[in-house]
Amino acid sequence: MPYSLRLVRALGSQGHEVHGADAYGDAPGSRSRFVAGRLVTPPPFPRTAEFVAAVADYSRAHSIDLVVPTFEETFALAARRGELPEGTGLFAAPFETLAQLHDKSSFQALAARLGMLTPSTTVATDVDGLRAAAERLPHYIAKPAFSRAGTAIVTNVGPRAGERPIEQADPSPRSPWLVQEFIDGDDLACLAVAREGKVAAYATYEEPLQGDGGYAMRQVAIDAQPTLAIATTIAAAVEMHGFFGLDYRMTERGPYLLECNARCSPGALLFEDDELASAILGEPPSEPLLIEPGTAAQFDDAVLTENLHGIRSIPHAIDELLATPGAFLDPRDPRGDLFGWLRFRHDSRVASREHISYAEQKLGDISWNGEPLA
Repeated sequence: MPYSLRLVRALGSQGHEVHGADAYGDAPGSRSRFVAGRLVTPPPFPRTAEFVAAVADYSRAHSIDLVVPTFEETFALAARRGELPEGTGLFAAPFETLAQLHDKSSFQALAARLGMLTPSTTVATDVDGLRAAAERLPHYIAKPAFSRAGTAIVTNVGPRAGERPIEQADPSPRSPWLVQEFIDGDDLACLAVAREGKVAAYATYEEPLQGDGGYAMRQVAIDAQPTLAIATTIAAAVEMHGFFGLDYRMTERGPYLLECNARCSPGALLFEDDELASAILGEPPSEPLLIEPGTAAQFDDAVLTENLHGIRSIPHAIDELLATPGAFLDPRDPRGDLFGWLRFRHDSRVASREHISYAEQKLGDISWNGEPLA
């Protein structure tokens, strides 16, 4: 499965050299002309020890100064941070902090302590408890404490109502589920770049275009102010360092905080390269860099694949492709673009053949669901 770990080596006069690390050889991030070297690793999960050892060995051999995780491999690296070479930093918070944010049950407890608007929540450790909690709510949504991309949801409202019966849920004491009241409103997401408890850069965005598998293909920035205070409060409370994302539901009362993704997210596409690099590597700013509303980005490979179905679909596919600046169709980097499109096609076909969602196929062995990593 794909992820795209960045390995940064400091050069003279504040320049930097970027290397890529991925769990397969044809990852677009490592095929880019902008990387100085690439590493193919074992998958982070369940081969965590081998994965971290590979990153450590490469960092030692290439004098890497900073490892920048871009998905849930961050948990593997944070859990075994001591195995990285001396002098090689990790752009991530301590493992205990990341785990608290990633576990939806402990995150909901944190948000409640901080006085934030959150849905009423019950933690269920068996199917009977889940059913009882759901029956107490007129409209509910249930999901595992460790999950992402909506790959496992039980609900009685919205387009996914009845898609999966309660009996197919599998809560347990080791892997609990949350049952929450359904909050009606507009979905929003954010990405924050934090440095030692302070937000250095922040984007709030909508995702108006989604694929058949429910994954977001387009991100459009909106006014960050209504949610910025939430992100800064959380970052300060846990002394966050690294990327974290928050999902909200905007209502007349204000933003309801739903969950935290303690990692990077597609919101990173809304930043200019130098903005993101400065947030990670530069001097921490006195005020967060905010992305201007209306700034947009999209996954061109996904947009093209979803909309191109024969000759008659070509005009519509081109219109969608040109509607928003793309993340992959960059004339400066055609090789990375090509491998990105090929990988998307591959994952889409495998998901269809295996009767699973695209997100499940794409994220399978780069997702951490609370299992021991020591």
